[in-house]
Amino acid sequence: MTMSEATRIGTASSPPEKTRQRLLDAATEVFLEKGYEGTRVAEIARRAGLTTGAIYGNFNSKADLLTAALAAGCETQHRLFLDLLAMAPRDNAAAAAVDAALKAAEEQIEDVIRERDVPSDVGPDAMRLALELMALGAIVMQALGREMPTAPDIAHVMKVAAAVISADS
Repeated sequence: MTMSEATRIGTASSPPEKTRQRLLDAATEVFLEKGYEGTRVAEIARRAGLTTGAIYGNFNSKADLLTAALAAGCETQHRLFLDLLAMAPRDNAAAAAVDAALKAAEEQIEDVIRERDVPSDVGPDAMRLALELMALGAIVMQALGREMPTAPDIAHVMKVAAAVISADS
């Protein structure tokens, strides 16, 4: 790795993975303290002990950094997602990050729909919307600190709800 490549991702003495993790950890702290809108990349860099160049060498934007923090699976990811969701109407990068996160969740929802014989009068789009609303509701409840069942339990409830909706049609 050349000196310029090392500088692009953080520091010459820090491996890329370590630099990226330091940025994610610092970003999570700052986003939780100040929210997406109140967070400045300079503050994230300062807390990570790096430069803003390290941020932009590893992430395309502040929204990309927040999305990466969400994807890292931190235990506070639901609060971070809500902040990103709140910014989406005013920030195109945040909107794109929300869209990407929802597309990932849609894969799980599609599995539930495929497993059920959804009647034509319910329609897969209506079923998909109902399940997406349930998933978003679970995110909100977790962000509010409510005790939640495990992910497999939630997936099972969603399958049961799909079956009930199908049976009632």
